[in-house]
Amino acid sequence: MKTVLRMFYFALMFLVVAVMGGVMVATVLALLLLPILYVGWFGVSAKDAVCTRRVAFLASLVSLLSACAVGPDHQTPVVATPAQWHGPQPATGQQAAAAPGSDLRQWWKGFNDPLLNRLVDMALESSPDLLVAEARLKAARAQTVATAADRMPQLDAQGAYQRIGTIPSSANNLIQPGNLTFGSFIMSWELDFFGGVRRRMEAAEADANAQQEYRRDTQVSLTAEVARQYLGLIALQQQMETARRRQDTVREQLRLADGLFEAGMAAVTEVQTQRATVASIEASLPALDERIKNQRHALAILLGSNPTDLEQRLAHLPAELPQPPNVPLDLPADVIRRRPDIRQAEFNVASESASIGAAVAELFPKITLSGVAAIQTQDVTNLINMTNGFYGFGPRVSIPIFQAGRLLANLENQEAQHREALVTYQKTVLTAFREVEDQLVSINDETQRRQSLELALSNARIAEQSSMSMYGEGEAELQAALQNRRNQQDIQDDLTQSRLTWVTHYVALYKALGGGWDMNGGG
Repeated sequence: MKTVLRMFYFALMFLVVAVMGGVMVATVLALLLLPILYVGWFGVSAKDAVCTRRVAFLASLVSLLSACAVGPDHQTPVVATPAQWHGPQPATGQQAAAAPGSDLRQWWKGFNDPLLNRLVDMALESSPDLLVAEARLKAARAQTVATAADRMPQLDAQGAYQRIGTIPSSANNLIQPGNLTFGSFIMSWELDFFGGVRRRMEAAEADANAQQEYRRDTQVSLTAEVARQYLGLIALQQQMETARRRQDTVREQLRLADGLFEAGMAAVTEVQTQRATVASIEASLPALDERIKNQRHALAILLGSNPTDLEQRLAHLPAELPQPPNVPLDLPADVIRRRPDIRQAEFNVASESASIGAAVAELFPKITLSGVAAIQTQDVTNLINMTNGFYGFGPRVSIPIFQAGRLLANLENQEAQHREALVTYQKTVLTAFREVEDQLVSINDETQRRQSLELALSNARIAEQSSMSMYGEGEAELQAALQNRRNQQDIQDDLTQSRLTWVTHYVALYKALGGGWDMNGGG
C-alpha cells in the first residue's frame, strides 16, 4: 500500500510541476513570440473575412490576455413583426369563453371532454414520436458534456510487459533474454487561448437547446394531432348514424314506390331509380366503417398503443362534436417567443455562429501542455525504485502554415451555413405568421358556412314536420314527407362535416400559436 501511495504522490507532484511550469513557459512564449511570428509570416487576408494583419495581431494579444473567444457572438435575428393580426378574431360563444383550460398550455381541456384529456395524457406518456425526440435530446446533452471535456487536462495511464531477447543467429551484441516492464502517466492540456473549444461548447449547447425545442415542437404537433383524430372519429360516427337513418328512409321510399307502381300510379323507372338509391346508400356504409376503424388505428399509433387496445375505450364516444374553447390570441411578437419551431431555428443560428468562431480559432496557433512520468525496468521488483523512472514536461506549439486552403474553406463553409440558418429562421417566423392568419380566415369563413347549414337544417326539420302533419292516408303525401326527411338528413351530414372542419381549424390555430407546452414550467 505504501508503494502505491508513493507512486501516486510522485505522479501528482509531477502533474503539479508540469502544469505550473508549462503554463509559465507557454504564456511567456506565446505573448512575446507567437503573435509576431504568426501575423508577420502567416497573416490571413481580409478578403476571406477573417482579419487584416494588424487586426490579427491585436486579436491574438487581446485573446491571450483576456481569454476572449474569436469569431462573432450570437445576435438574435431581427424579423419585421406586425403589431397585430389582420384576420378576424374568432368567437365561439360565451359558454366556450368561460370554459376551463382555454389557455395555450393545455388548450384541449377547454373542450370539456374527459376522454380527450385521457387520450392526450396517454400520448404524452408513451408516444413513439415523443420518445424519439427525448432520445435525441439526451444524445445532444451528452455531446455537450463530451465537448466540455476538451477544456480539461487529459491524463492517461499506460502499462506494458514484454519478453525480450536476441535471435540466436545474431553473434554480436547478444542481449540476455529477460522481461521488460513499462508504466507511465501521460498528461496533455490544450490551452484554449483563442476560444476554439469554448466556441465548440457554445455550439454543442445550442444544439442541445435546439433539440429541447424540437421535443417541445413534437409535443405541440402530437397534442394537436391527437385532438384532430379524436374529433374526426366523433364526426365519422355521426356520419355513420346519419347514413343508417338515411338507409331506413330510402328503404321506406322504395316500399312506397313499389306500392304506387302496383297501383298503377308510378312508372317502373321511378322504382328502379329508388332501388339504385338504396343500393348506393347501402354501399357507403362499409366504406364509412372502414374509415372509422382506420381512424382508430391511426389514433392508437399516436398513443403508442396496439390498435385493438383502444376498441373498448373508444366504444362510447360523445354523440356530438364538442364546442371549441375560446382562443386567448397572442400578439405576433408573443408567437415568436412561444412557438418551439421558431425557438429551435434561433438556436440553430446560435450554433452556426459559434461554429464560425471555432473555424476562426483553427487559423491560430495551438499551445498544448504535455508531460509524462514513466518507469521502465527489466526487473518487476524494481518498479518501486525511483531510479528507474523518468519524466518530462513542456509546451508544444502547433502553427498552421500550409493547409492547401482547407482552413479557409472550412471557415467559408461555416459562414454559408450560418447564412442558411438565418434565412431558415426568417422563413420559419413568416410561416408561423401565415399559419395563424390562415386559420383566422378559415375559422371565420367556416363559421358562416356552419351557421347557414344550421339554418337550412332548422328549415328542413320544419318542412318535414309540416309534411308529416299534413299526411293522411295518401301514399303520395307520405312520399313527399319522406323526401323532406331525406333532405334533412343530407343537410345534417353536410353540417357534421362543416362542424368538424370548423373545430379542426380551432385545433390548427392552437397549434399555430404554439400551444401545448408550458413556457414557465419548461413543457
